Amino acid sequence: MASPRVSSASTGRDSPNPTTFNEPFQFDEHKLASYAANPEKQELYVFNWLANLEREIKKIDKDTIKQCQTNLEKQLLKFISSITPKPQRPIRQLIARIFVIIYIKGDSRTLFDTITALQSLVGVGKNVGEKETKLAALHCIGIILKSLGDKILSLVPETVNICLKTIKNSSNALIVRLEAIYTINRSLEGASKGATESIVKDIMKQMRSGLNDKALIIKVASCMHAIAKYTHQQYPITSNELDNLLNQMVKLLDGSNQTIRRSVSSYIATLLAGTQSEADFLAISSTTSSKKKSSTSPSQISGDDGLQQSDSSSSTKVILSVEEMLTNLSTIYNKQSTSREVRAAIIETYSALFLQLGTKYVELNYSFIAQHLLKDLVSHPKNSSSRYEALNVREHCELLLRDVIGTRLLSEQGQVTAVRELANGWLKQWSANQVESSKLSLVCAANEISGLLLDLGGAASTVFDVVADPLVTLLSHSSYSVQIATAWCLRCLCYSLPIKLSGLITKVHGLLSKDLNNLSNQVTSSELPKRTLGYAYGLAALLSVIPSRPLDVSFEVSARIFSLSTQLIKTSANKDLSVASIQIQVAWILIGSLMSLGPNFVKLHLPQLLILWKMALPKPNSNKESVSNRSETEWSFMFHVRECVLGAMLSFLLHNSKLVTSDVSKRLVALLNNALTFTLLVPSSFPNNPTPNSSSISIAPQLPFSSLKFSDRENMLKRRIFQCFVVIRPISTYDNLSTQLLKLSVSQFADPEKNVGSAITAAIAAAVSGSFTSVWTTGDEYAYGVTSRLQGMNIDIANLVDNDDEEGNGRKVGVRDWLNRDLVESRVENQLEQPIIGAPEYDSLMIYTTYWLSSSNNNNSNNNNNKMPKPVPAATALVDYSLELFGLVFPAQSAQVQEVILDQLIKSTKHPRLEKSPGRKMAVQVNMVIGLLAIFKNIMNKNYSNRNNNGIANKRIGGIAMDMLQEAIIHPDPYLRNAASEALGRLLSIVGGNLVTTQMQLLVDQVVNNREPDTRAGSALALGCIYSHVGGMAAGSHLKTLVGILLSLSSDPHPVVHFWALYALAKVIESAGLMFSQYVSSTLGIIAKLYMADTHEPGGGSVGTTNVGLGFSAYQQFGKIIYGLIGTLGPELQSSAKVRNLCLNLMIELRNDEEQMVVVESIRCLQHFIMFAQQFVDLPRLVAFLQFQLSSKHLPLKEVAVTCLYQLVQKNAKHVFEVAVPGLDNQLFSLLDTDPTIDGVKDIVKSWLNQTAIDNPSLWVELCRKVMSKTGSVASAGAPIEPPSLDISGNDDLDGIELEKNTKLIQDSVQIPPRWRTQLFALQCLRQVVEVISSSGDKDHFDLVIAKKKGATGKDYLVLRVQELIKMAFIASTAVVSEMRLEGLTVLRDVIEKFAATPDPDFEEAALLEQYQAQIGAALTPAFTAESSPEILSAAVKVCAVFVGSGIVKELYRMGRILKLLTTALENCKDNVSVTTVGDVKDLSPHAAIMIKLSVLNAWAELQVSSIKQSYLIQVIEPNLSLLCPLWVSALKEYARVQVEPDVAEAQTNIIGNGKIGGSGGNFGGGSAQTEVFDSMYSGLTREVILPYYNMSWLTILGAVASLLESGNPLIISALNGSDSSSTSSDFTTATETSTKKEAVKDFFILFGLCVEALSKTFGGSNRSSGLGVNSSVNNPNNTNENDKVVKTCINALKAFLRPSVAGTVFLEKEMVIELINLFDRLILTEGFEVQYDIIQIVANIINDYGSTYLCEDLLSTEEERYFYSFFLFFFFFKKKKNYLSNLNLFNLLYSATISGNSDDTVTNDETDDKSRTVVFYILRLIVNIFFQKVPSLSTRPASLRIFRPPQGIDQKYVFLLVLNRG
Repeated sequence: MASPRVSSASTGRDSPNPTTFNEPFQFDEHKLASYAANPEKQELYVFNWLANLEREIKKIDKDTIKQCQTNLEKQLLKFISSITPKPQRPIRQLIARIFVIIYIKGDSRTLFDTITALQSLVGVGKNVGEKETKLAALHCIGIILKSLGDKILSLVPETVNICLKTIKNSSNALIVRLEAIYTINRSLEGASKGATESIVKDIMKQMRSGLNDKALIIKVASCMHAIAKYTHQQYPITSNELDNLLNQMVKLLDGSNQTIRRSVSSYIATLLAGTQSEADFLAISSTTSSKKKSSTSPSQISGDDGLQQSDSSSSTKVILSVEEMLTNLSTIYNKQSTSREVRAAIIETYSALFLQLGTKYVELNYSFIAQHLLKDLVSHPKNSSSRYEALNVREHCELLLRDVIGTRLLSEQGQVTAVRELANGWLKQWSANQVESSKLSLVCAANEISGLLLDLGGAASTVFDVVADPLVTLLSHSSYSVQIATAWCLRCLCYSLPIKLSGLITKVHGLLSKDLNNLSNQVTSSELPKRTLGYAYGLAALLSVIPSRPLDVSFEVSARIFSLSTQLIKTSANKDLSVASIQIQVAWILIGSLMSLGPNFVKLHLPQLLILWKMALPKPNSNKESVSNRSETEWSFMFHVRECVLGAMLSFLLHNSKLVTSDVSKRLVALLNNALTFTLLVPSSFPNNPTPNSSSISIAPQLPFSSLKFSDRENMLKRRIFQCFVVIRPISTYDNLSTQLLKLSVSQFADPEKNVGSAITAAIAAAVSGSFTSVWTTGDEYAYGVTSRLQGMNIDIANLVDNDDEEGNGRKVGVRDWLNRDLVESRVENQLEQPIIGAPEYDSLMIYTTYWLSSSNNNNSNNNNNKMPKPVPAATALVDYSLELFGLVFPAQSAQVQEVILDQLIKSTKHPRLEKSPGRKMAVQVNMVIGLLAIFKNIMNKNYSNRNNNGIANKRIGGIAMDMLQEAIIHPDPYLRNAASEALGRLLSIVGGNLVTTQMQLLVDQVVNNREPDTRAGSALALGCIYSHVGGMAAGSHLKTLVGILLSLSSDPHPVVHFWALYALAKVIESAGLMFSQYVSSTLGIIAKLYMADTHEPGGGSVGTTNVGLGFSAYQQFGKIIYGLIGTLGPELQSSAKVRNLCLNLMIELRNDEEQMVVVESIRCLQHFIMFAQQFVDLPRLVAFLQFQLSSKHLPLKEVAVTCLYQLVQKNAKHVFEVAVPGLDNQLFSLLDTDPTIDGVKDIVKSWLNQTAIDNPSLWVELCRKVMSKTGSVASAGAPIEPPSLDISGNDDLDGIELEKNTKLIQDSVQIPPRWRTQLFALQCLRQVVEVISSSGDKDHFDLVIAKKKGATGKDYLVLRVQELIKMAFIASTAVVSEMRLEGLTVLRDVIEKFAATPDPDFEEAALLEQYQAQIGAALTPAFTAESSPEILSAAVKVCAVFVGSGIVKELYRMGRILKLLTTALENCKDNVSVTTVGDVKDLSPHAAIMIKLSVLNAWAELQVSSIKQSYLIQVIEPNLSLLCPLWVSALKEYARVQVEPDVAEAQTNIIGNGKIGGSGGNFGGGSAQTEVFDSMYSGLTREVILPYYNMSWLTILGAVASLLESGNPLIISALNGSDSSSTSSDFTTATETSTKKEAVKDFFILFGLCVEALSKTFGGSNRSSGLGVNSSVNNPNNTNENDKVVKTCINALKAFLRPSVAGTVFLEKEMVIELINLFDRLILTEGFEVQYDIIQIVANIINDYGSTYLCEDLLSTEEERYFYSFFLFFFFFKKKKNYLSNLNLFNLLYSATISGNSDDTVTNDETDDKSRTVVFYILRLIVNIFFQKVPSLSTRPASLRIFRPPQGIDQKYVFLLVLNRG
C-alpha cells in the first residue's frame, strides 16, 4: 500500500517533526499513549501530527489519497470523539481543513456519510467530552459545507435544525451555542441553495430571539449577515421586515462595544445594499449563481431546488432609490435620543455600504451621496446643538467623503467629477445666489475639495476654472470656520498647481487692499471687517505655499505684503479700536505667514520686527489705578493685540531657528516675560467666568468684540506665550524664569480649583455623582481640562521641535493601529473616546505655517502639506503646552526645586475638592502622568541639549515620582495605565539601581495579593514597560521572575488580565533579545497550551468574562510573541527542528484565523521567519496567500502582505513571480491606483525591475505600455483568479477556493483605470529599465543588427522595442498633467542619448532614430505652447539640444522644427533683461526666467563642447556665437556672485566683474531700477532658489567658453573683456589689442576663481554638488562621474585660461600661483593619468609663456647659485642612468628658465623673506611627486612617506640634496 513517493516526501525536510509517517499517514497510537500522564502533551502531539498531515496531503497525488482515505476518515472522526486528547480549537480547525482537502482531491462519495456521522456526534448524550466533541463536530460540518456545500445540498436542512436545537438548549456551553451559529452561517455561505424558505424563516426567528441573549458575543454572531448575503436573493424580505430589522439592530447598538458595532454595521450595509437594483453584489458568492432578478418582475423568482415561489408580498424584493436607502441611516443618526455609540456604528455602516456598492455605483450617484451627507447629516439642526456635536458630525462626514469615498473608491475621473459637483453644488451656490447653505456643510465641502485637489495633483488643472473664483469669493463668508476651510483649500489648490500661485496671490492681495482702504469708511457694511479677515487668511495661506514652490513667485510680492503689514501696524495707532484691531490682526497674520519664507527673507526684516515686537509687548504698568480704570473692551483689545503679535513671533521661531541667536532669544524672552506679567495684572472683576457653555467654546478670533468671552481671550494669549517658550532654544535663555514658569505650568494642568468642564457637565456630575465613567466619554470640547496629548494608546508628548522627524504620527508611518484595525474603523472608534475634537479654526496659524507644532495633527514629517492640521481649543492647548513646558524646564532644576514642584503636584492630586468631582480628579491624574512622562522623555532624548540638565536630581526625587505613578498603574482606565507604565519604565531607566528591584517586587506582590483584574493587568503592563526601558543588561537579573509572573498571568482565564500580560510579554521578548533564549521553549510551549485552551477563545469563558473580553484577542498577542521569539532564535531556527515546526504550525493556524487583525500578526511572523529559514516555507502557497491578501478591503492586511512580498522579492524576484498565481504584476499596479498610500508596492516593482530588466526588457516595456494606454486593463485586474482545479497546487489552506469565490467581488469593487501617478511611476520604471540596461554594459541591447540575429534564439533585446519607447514618451510628453509631461521628456531624452549611435540596418549611414524625428518634434512642440510650465520648457530645451548634438541628423536643413525651437529659445534670451516670454509661455516669474535662460545657455554650451568632436555642429553654433559668448560669460559671472553669501556679495559688488551685474536676480546685467532693488535686497532668497539651476549649468558653460578660447575665437575674448560683441571688425581689433595687453581680460579672475574653487572641493573625494542632477540621490553612482567631470572640465578650462591672451602678459601674483601648484599637487595624488598629464601641460605652458621673466624674478642673485640648481636638476633626472623621455622636455624648459634669468633682476637673500616660497621650487616639487608616483623605484622610502615636503626654514641650496638622499 505504501507509495514510494509519499515515503520520500515524508523523509524530506519535515522529517525531524515530532511525528513522521512510517506508512502513509499512519497515526502512532503507542507514542500518544506514552504521554498518557500529560494530556497537554497529547494534545500538542496530535496538533503537530495533524499539521504535518495537512502539509503532506497537499503535496501528494489523488490516487494515494484514495488508497488511504478510509483510514484517514476513521482516524479524524476518532480524534473528534476523543476524550483525551480533547479536540481543542486548533485541532478541530485542522481536522476540518483536512476533510475538505480529502474530499476535493480524493473520493467524495463518502462525504455524505461523514457529515451524517458528524451530525450524530453533535446530538450525543451527556458524557465527559461532550462540549469539545460537539464543538469539533459542528466546526467540521460548517467548514465542509462552506467549501463543498453544493455537493450535499440535501443535508443542509438537517444540519440547520440540529444547530437551531443546539442554540435553543441553554444547558449547552456558551461556546457550543456560538459554534452552532457559525455553522449555520457557513452552511448558508456554501450551500444557500439547499435552504428552503421555511428554514430561512426558522433561522431568522431564532436569530432574533438571540438578539436578547445576555451574552454579547451571541448578539454579534446573531447578526444574520450570512442570511442577508446568501438568501435574500432567493427569498427577499419585505419593506416592513426591513424596517423591523433596522429597529432591532439599533436597539442592539445601545451601549455596544466595537466588535458588536463592526458586526451590526456590516449586516445593515448588506441589507441596504440588497435594496439597490444596480448593485450586483449578491452574485458575489460563486455558489449563488441564480440569475439576477430584475426589479420589474419580482414574482418570477425560482429557487434552485425546484420550488416555485408564488407572487406574494413575502417574495417581493424591496427596491429603494439612493436617497431612500441613505435616509434609513440618517434618520437613525439624527434622532435626538441616538447615543454616540449608535452614531459611530451608523458611520461604520455608511462606510461598509459604500465599499460594498463599489466604485462604479458611488461614482454614478456621487451627487446624491454628497448631497445626502452634507445636507441630511451635517446640516441637520440636531447636529449643531453644541460645538462638540457640530465637530463630531463634521469629522464623521469628512471621514466618509475623504477616507472611504475620495481615497478608496473614486477613480481619477471620479475625483474630477466630484470636485466639479461640490464646487457647483455648494461653493458656487453660495457665491452666486447667496443661498444660505449651512456653514458646516460649506466647511465639509471645502475640506473635501482640498483633499481631492491634493489627490489629483497636476490633474487638478482641469478643474481650476471651476474652483478658483468660487473659493476666492467664499473667503468673504461671514463664518470664520468657512474662511479658514476656504483658505486651506486655496493653499491645496496652489500646492497642486503652483503655476497659478502668483495670479491668485495678486488677486486676493488686491481684494484685501481694497477692503482695508474701506475699513474707516462709516457707511461700509457690518460684514466688511469679517470679509477683510477672510481675505487676510486666504492670502496668508497662499503665501505659505511659496517655500515649497519658489520658482513660480517673485519675492517682490512678499516684500510688498511685508511693507503693507508694517504700514497697517503703524497707522493703527490713530484709528478707532474696532478698525485698529482688524488692521493689527491682518498685519500680524500676514507677517506670520511671511515668516515661513525662511531665514533669507526674514533676516532682512529682523531688526524692524524686533522693534515692532518691542512696541507691541511693552513692560506692563503695574499702577493699580491704570489697571482698574480700563474697561473690559480695552482689556479685550490689549489681549487680542498681544495674541496676534505672539502668533507671528511663534511662526518666526518655528521657521527661522538659524536666526535665533543668543541675543535675539534673550530679547524675545524678555518680551514674553512682559506678556506673561501682563496676563497676571487682569483685575478679577470680570474675567473669572471662564467656563464657556459647550456651544460657544473657544472659537478663535473673528473680531476683538465678537462673541468671544474674555476667558477665551486669556486662554488664547497664554497658549501663545507657552508655545513660544516651548519653541525657544536653548532653554537656558530663560533659566531665571524657570521656577516661575514651572509653578505656572502646574497651576494650568493640575489646579484642583480650576473650573471643571461646562456648566452642563458640572450639573450632571452633581446630580448623579455615581454616573461618571471616564473623561474620554465626556464630549464637551473641554473634558474637565484633560490634555489632548493622550489619545488611546498614542502618547504625543515631548516630540516637539527637537524630535519631530523621528516621531511622525502620520497615516503612512507612525502609529499603526495597535489592534491592527482598518483605518476607517479605528478613526471612528478613536473618535468615540475623544472628548476634544480639533479643528483648524481653533488656531488659524496652522493653515499658514509649513511646520506643524505637533504630530497629533496626523502630520507626516515628509508630507506635512497634505494633511489638514487639527489643533485643539485654546483651553486644552494651554494645558498641552503647559505640560510640554513643564517637561522641558523641570530637568534643569535643582533637587530642592524639583522636590517642591512634585510636592505641589501631589497636593493637587490629593486635594479634597477633587473627591466631589471624579471627572476633574481623573483629568488631573492624566495630566500629571503625562507631565512626568514628558520630563522622562526629554531627559532620555538624545537631542535634549541643555548644559544645566540635572535630569532627576537624586534618588529621593526618583522615589517621589515613582510613588506618584503607583495609583495610575492600577487605574481602571487602560490608556492611563499604559501611559503610567511607560512613564514608570522611563523613570527607572533614568534612576536605575535598587529602585528597579524595589518597584518590581512591589508589582509582583500586587499581582500575588490582588485578584482585581485591572490591578493585575496594570501590574503586568508596568513590568513589561520597566523591562523594555531599563534594558536587558540592567534588568537581566529580574528576567526569570518577570517571565514566570507574566506567563502565569497569561494563563489567567480573565480576558483583560491575560490580554495585557501577553502584551507585556511581547514587549519583554522584544527588549530582551538573545537574553531570552533560555526561555524560548517554555514560552512557546505555554503559548501552544493557551492556544489549545478554551479559556482564551472568544466565548470560551462565562457570560460575564466573555462580555468583558470582547474585542481583546489573545491570538493577536500570540502572533506578537511568536514574532519576538523568532527574532530571539534567529539563525538557530534552522537547527532546532522541534521549535521551528511548532512555530510554523502555530503561524499557519493564526494565518487561518477569521479575524483579520490576527492574520496581520501571522504574516508579520512569517515575514520574520522567512528572514532566517526560508527553505522551510512552502513558497508558492505563501506567495499565493499574500496575493489573495492584496485584494483585502482591510488596509493593515494589505500593507503587511506588501511588506512580506517585498522581502521575498528582494531575495529572488524572478522566482517569486514564477511561483505566483498569474497576474501579480497587474495586481501591484492596480494597488497603486486603489491604495496609493501603500508605499511598499513601488519598492517591490523597483526591486523586481532591477533584477529582471536586463534579461527581459520586453516584459517591462509591455507592462508600462499597458498602464500608459489608459484602457484600465491593468488597473481593473483584481485578485489573482484561481482556476477551479482539484489539486489546490497554487494555494494553501483553501485559499484557492476563497480566491475563486471572491474574484467577482474584487473585480466589481475596484475597477479603477490607472491614475496619472501610476502612469508616472510606469514611466519612471521605463526610464529605469533603459538605465539598468545601459549601465550593465551589454552593448547588444543597443545594436539592432545583433539583436535581430540573436533575437531569433529567443533572447530579448531593448532595441527591438524602440518604437514603443518613443510612442510612450510621446504620449506622456503631450499629457495634461505637468509631471507626466516632464517625465515623458526625460524618457525621450534618455532614449535619444542611449540609441543615438544605433544604425538603421535598412539604410546605410542612417541612424535608427532618424525615422522617428517627426514624433520627437511633435512631442517637443507642446512644451513651447502657452499651457506649458517653466520646468517643462526647460526640459524640452534640453531634449532639443540632445537631439541636435546626437548626430542622428547632421544636415542643418533636415533638423527642421527641433533646431528651430532651440534657436527661437535663444532669440528670446538675447536681450540682457529678464526673460518674460519663451515660445508661447508668457509672464514668467523672475526665477523661472533665470532657470529657462540657464537651460537654453546650457543646451547651447553642450552643443559647443560637442562641436569639437562633431564638426557638423560648427555650422549650427557659428551663426549664434555673437549672441552666445556674452551670455555665457555673463552667466558665469552671475554664478560666481550667486555662490557667495549675499552680505559678502554686497560688500564686493564693485570688485567682481563690472560693478552691479544685474544683482543676484540673474538679469545677467540689466533690468529696471525697481527690480534691481528687490533683487539685491532679496539676493539671499533668490540665491536659495536659483543656485541649484546654476549648479547644473555652470560646468557645461565653462567648458564651452574654454573650448572657444582654446580655438582662439575673438568673440569670446571680446566678451571676457566686457565689450558689446556685435560682430563688427572693430571688435576683432579690440580683441587683438587686448591679447597684447599686460593685464588679464576683465573677467579672468572670476573664471579662474570658479575653476580653482571647484577643484579644491573635489579633493579627497568630497565633491561639490556641481549639480549634474538636482534630484540626485545620496547613493547615486553618478557621484563619481560628476566628480570626474568637474575635475576634467576645470583642468581643461585652466589650460585655456592660463595663456597670455587671457591671463595677460603679466602673470598672476606669486601667492596665487603657489596656491594653484599646491592644488595641482593634491590632484596629482588623487586623480588618474589623464588629469596628471593635463596638469603637466598647464605647467609647461606657464613655463613656455612666462618662464624667463616671471618664474625667476624672485629666485637667484648670482650666476653661481643658478649653476648650482641646474647641476642638481640634471643630476637628479639622470641619476639612475635611465632616460625618462616623457619628462625630458619639461626638464629642459625648467632648466632653460632657471639659467636664462637676467642677472639684472636680482633679489638678494636679505630681501627675500622666505626662499622656499619661490614658484620654481613648487613646480619642481610637483614634478618630483609625479616622478615618485609613476616610477616608485626612484624612491627607497616606504610608500607612506614618499610625499616630499621641505622642512620649514631650510636653505634651498640643500633641497635637492635632500631629494637625492631620500631617493
